[in-house]
Formats: sequence, structure tokens, C-alpha cells
Amino acid sequence: MEGNGECVLCSWLTEDGGHLFFKYKYVREVWEGLQLEEQRRELERCCTSGEVIQQILKLKEDIQLKVIVLLWQWWIERNRVREGDKRRNIHDLMYVIMKNAEEFLRLGSTREEKVNKPLQRWCKPPSDTVKINSDGAFLVETGEGGWGYVIRDGDGDVLCAGAGNLTRLKDALQSEVRACLHGAKAAAEHGMGRVIMETDSSVLIQAMKDNSYRLSMFGGDILELKSFMREDFISCTMAFAPRSCNRVAHALAALGRRCLPEADLAWNGSLCGGFGGQRHC
Repeated sequence: MEGNGECVLCSWLTEDGGHLFFKYKYVREVWEGLQLEEQRRELERCCTSGEVIQQILKLKEDIQLKVIVLLWQWWIERNRVREGDKRRNIHDLMYVIMKNAEEFLRLGSTREEKVNKPLQRWCKPPSDTVKINSDGAFLVETGEGGWGYVIRDGDGDVLCAGAGNLTRLKDALQSEVRACLHGAKAAAEHGMGRVIMETDSSVLIQAMKDNSYRLSMFGGDILELKSFMREDFISCTMAFAPRSCNRVAHALAALGRRCLPEADLAWNGSLCGGFGGQRHC
């Protein structure tokens, strides 16, 4: 590549690997936000790319994957800026890095989990509580996706469910938040007071625990969901559910992705005596 030697991102320092990946102001924020500051300092002290690789290979697998994905995504970010695109929000970039690292780690351990771990199944909530399972679907290529939720009582019976289409999504977390929001609003509309919300997105669970995503492009959706949980229910907790316990919501999100925009689907279990009373809204 032809260039004048200046850093593509800051325009005034000479660009080299140490500056681009470890010393630049904004990349340091990413390292710190992902709790990798100690690793950044160690890598910053390396004199050659070979030393950097050897240092990375010494890390634990989960940390190693986060570091590798961070370097990869930051290189992509550098090239996007070089081609004239705007730099992504730091928190959005951190989410992508965390999500990619989790997926790669899960791909490497899937076979071992199947052999060593029994399949977990969905559990009924207490008799005075309803459980909302939600899931989001997201296509990176088009920015489109879908949402789905199902609400069940202490007997495991479906009270209501819904699905719908999403457009102009920035990433998968946005679809997960929207799906939870739709489920929470449906429960509030039906006057349900005690609620357990389950999602298979560990990143969403983390986002609900702190304010790290308040400045992201969909921070308003997260704040709205927190408000629903705090103000519209007698009690409301959020819990992680593995994919095996979230299959119905996953299937509904896939169905919602195939819906036309603004043509949401809804089912009312109390009216149909099951899960077939479909209506458009």
C-alpha cells in the first residue's frame, strides 16, 4: 500500500505496529474497556512482531482470543477509516470484539461440551411468576434481523408470544435488546406483575448490569428496558439461559426475520388454548 507514513487514525504520528495497536489513545481505551490493560502493557514492551506473537501464545485461551480479535478488529477499523468511513463508537467496537471472541471460544469447545455436559432444559418459573424468553436474529450482510419472545406461566403453558422484523441494525446486541423490550411490553400490557426474563445473550446480561453501553447508538433501548424492569413490574429479574433452553424464542426470532416490516405476529395462548391463535398487529 502506498502511504506517506502518517498514522491513518490520528494523522500526525508515524504509523507503526506499536503505535497503531498499543499506544494510540483510542485503542488504549478499547484495551482498558475489555480489561486487557495488563496484556497491552506487556505487548507494548515487545520490540518485534515475533515477540508480540510469542507473548500472545503464552496467554490463557479466553484472554488470548480476546487479544487476537481485538488486533483483528482494530486493523479492520484502521482500514475503514482509510477508505473514508467514520470510526465506530468505542463501546460498539468492544461489543463486537467480545461477541466474536465468545463465538470462537464456543466453536472450539462445542464437541467437548456435547460429550461432557448433559443437555440443559427449560425450567418452569414459580407459580406466581411468569417467564419471558426472548431472542434476536441478525444478518451482518444486510443489517436486517428479527425478534421473538414467548411468555409462559408456572405450569409451562404459553400465555402469549410474538415475533417481528427488524431493519437497520448495527449489530446482534441491538436485536437482543429489542426482543427483550417487546417481551417486557407484552407482559406489562397483560398486567403481569412478577417476571423472570431469560436471554441467551451473555453480553446483554452484562450490559444490563452496568452503564457501559449508555453512550452507544442503542443505549436508549437499554435504558428503556431497565426502566420497564424497574417501574412496570412488582418484581423483575434477568437471567442467562443457554440456547437449549431458549429454542422457542430462537425459532420465533427466525420467523420474525422473514416477516414484512411493520407486520408483527402475535399469539394469545389464553384465547386459543394453545399456541396457534395467530393474529397480525
